[in-house]
Amino acid sequence: MALPKAVLCILGDEPADYAAEAELRAVGFATFSITWKELNAQENGWIQILPPLDDPTVVAWVLAGKTGDFTDEVRAKVALLTLAMQRNCPPVTAFVLTEEGDIADVPYAMNHIQIYRHTRKYAVKLMVAKAKPQPFTALPFHAQAHLDPLIGAWLEIAPPAGVTWPGFMAGVTNAEISAFGVGPRGVLPVKSTLQFPMLGIKGELGEKPFSACAAKNTLSDGASCYMRLNGTPGLVFCAEYPDEDKPEQHSGRSPVQLEFV
Repeated sequence: MALPKAVLCILGDEPADYAAEAELRAVGFATFSITWKELNAQENGWIQILPPLDDPTVVAWVLAGKTGDFTDEVRAKVALLTLAMQRNCPPVTAFVLTEEGDIADVPYAMNHIQIYRHTRKYAVKLMVAKAKPQPFTALPFHAQAHLDPLIGAWLEIAPPAGVTWPGFMAGVTNAEISAFGVGPRGVLPVKSTLQFPMLGIKGELGEKPFSACAAKNTLSDGASCYMRLNGTPGLVFCAEYPDEDKPEQHSGRSPVQLEFV
């Protein structure tokens, strides 16, 4: 019988971080290990880990490091990698602290991630958890990441099933939107015709600066907005198309947010 597979991302350089591999192997995982520095050694290198993570035979994904290693950038990339997976259920995902301390809890969108604080029992718990895979978290709107080392990171957003948005504004904090388009759901469009497009919208959301785009194209079950990201987002939000003549919301649709960190 083949051993269950695990992917281990070592975030730091401490010996305790590397001990995580032995702990996973000791309970029966066939473990593939890579350091986060190796992934970040080249532009968009972190995206290269997506294919093994998207392999349905990989049942666990572990990120091990000190409290300071779980930066907003690391957490946001974990969120994007999760949103890019095409498998039916995510692998059992764990943040493993290799020293005493705490890190911020994961946001709702990533609530399938388990946090283990300085304990070696996590490997046994992961082996048990793999028998009961959890589905992806239901999101307030459609969100999917499209990641490729050559074209970078794109984020697809659209209304939830059965809902239509007659125009939209979409934005992110902590990152920049350098291009956007509208096309069929699930596939990056080769060409896009935008109605009254706006790019480079700036503002603040919860005292955090954001970058946004907008168009009067209708988004529905069959059409999505695709945004190219420079940097890793803290959160993504969707709102109505900004109307300078009618700044108040005229359709009653409130902005919705999805936190990444």
